[in-house]
Order: sequence, then structure tokens, then C-alpha cells
Amino acid sequence: MNDKLTYIFWPYLLTSIILTASYTFIHWLFIIKLNTEVNEAIVNIFIPAALCLITSFLILRKRRKLIAKIGEKGNLTDIIILALFAVPLISAQSFIDDETGELTKIKNVSKIDVKKLSRFYEIDTVFISKEKFLTNHQAYLAKKTGRYSWGKEFKMEAHFVMPLFDKPSDTTTRFPFAWLSKSYYETVNDISPDNNQLNFDEFIKSSTQRFLNTDHYRFEYLKRLYNNDLYETYTQAIGKKAIIFQAEETPFSYRTGNSLEFCVYGYLVCATVLLLALAIGDLDEQNLKNFKKS
Repeated sequence: MNDKLTYIFWPYLLTSIILTASYTFIHWLFIIKLNTEVNEAIVNIFIPAALCLITSFLILRKRRKLIAKIGEKGNLTDIIILALFAVPLISAQSFIDDETGELTKIKNVSKIDVKKLSRFYEIDTVFISKEKFLTNHQAYLAKKTGRYSWGKEFKMEAHFVMPLFDKPSDTTTRFPFAWLSKSYYETVNDISPDNNQLNFDEFIKSSTQRFLNTDHYRFEYLKRLYNNDLYETYTQAIGKKAIIFQAEETPFSYRTGNSLEFCVYGYLVCATVLLLALAIGDLDEQNLKNFKKS
């Protein structure tokens, strides 16, 4: 067990910490601090996933080969190791993005400095022109998720954006300073194209009614969306790039949600599972001898 701890567990654990800390710092410095707008999925998911694969299969490839039967069917050690890298790394990006974002307080929406945009805003006075809303409705088929789920499901989305002004009179004399977004989702079983169309038509009516009945002034602060799939969906409704906000009803101090807890607890769980897997599994003695010699 000492060899397992010395040559595999502790090096992988330390590498995971260094990887998470290093990439999170780079994310904060070049993306958040310098206000560089890059697609969120690339920064928060795809790059971290690539780094996890590179670290496990290239940088630590010699240590990986010390585990007996690694890569064979039924050996889940690779998955556990990737989870040890990926869970804290990916969840840390979501946490740092919201935690370091500044709350900018302005008197009205026209005071937004387009040359220095903030992540969060608190606006004293704003007029939401709900009557001039724009929409983007989408529907598509997707495979059901779950081990014992078969077939497909019909997913429906309704996306609304409302122009924001300083006062009602601005709606006839000025272009919107920004937009406020709201989305609704619903999933049903895929039965037939005709049935899906009926469900989609009903969903459009019900989501529009929900939208019209909602008090959109009930929010604590506004979160600016940028360069993610949801932002692109809203810009399709508007027809061009724009400043788009998402209303947040919880206090600003709760903006990170459970991302930090998920990062810490996920890290501990993955580390514990890896330790148990190493305790149960064996090492490749020949590769271990060669590794010690090198």
C-alpha cells in the first residue's frame, strides 16, 4: 500500500490541486481581470476537459502504467482519476467566475459603461418594456438519459427578451440600452410528430402566458450574459449582439450557489474513491520496478 500512496495517490492528488489552482488563476487573470470575453463553454468545460486528458494520459502516463490492467474493460481507475481532475477543476471555474465578479451600482440603465462592462449590476431605476418583447422558440428530439431509459424525448424551449429603458417615454425615441431575458423549458415523451407539434403549440401559449403574468421587476440584481449558448439564443431573437441581463432574485452574497461546496466535496469524494480503488487493485510489479530504477 505504501507504493500505491507514494507513486500514485499522492502524486495524482497533488497534481489535481496544482492543475485546479493554476488554471483557475489563469482564468481569473486573462479572462476575468482583463475582461476578455471568450465562450463560457470553452473556458469552463472544454479546456479543463482537455487539460484533464493531457495530464492523465501524457504527463502522468508512466505513473498510470503502474496500475495493473489499467485501460482494460471493467477497470474504472481511469474514470476515477479523470473525475479527480475534472470535478474540482470544472466546478472551480464556475465559482471563480461569479465570486470575483463586481457588482456595479448605477442610477439607471443608460449609465452602463459599454467600454467597461461588469458581470453584475444593481440599477436604481429601470423601465422594462414587456409589451415589446421578442421571442425565440426551439424544439428538438433528444435521447433519454438514465441507465434504464430508452427512446427519445421532445424538448421545448421558450426564450423571451425585453428592452430596457430609463423611463417609458424612451420607448418611442431611443433604442434599448439593454435587454432582460427570461426562459422556460418543458420536456415530454416523443410519441409522434403530430403529437409533438400539438405539445409545442400548447407550450408556446402557456409559456407566453406565464411570461406575461410574471412581475419582472422582482429581482435583487442583474447578471450580464455573454458568449454562451443561452446568450446566442437571445441575440438570435434580437437580431444582433446586445447587452443582455438575467434577473437574479436571491441576494448578491448567494451568487455562487453551491459551486464551492460541490468543488470541495466532489474533490474529497473522488480522492476517497481513488484511494479505495487502489487499495482493492494491484500494481504492475514489472512496471513498478522499472519506474523505481528510472
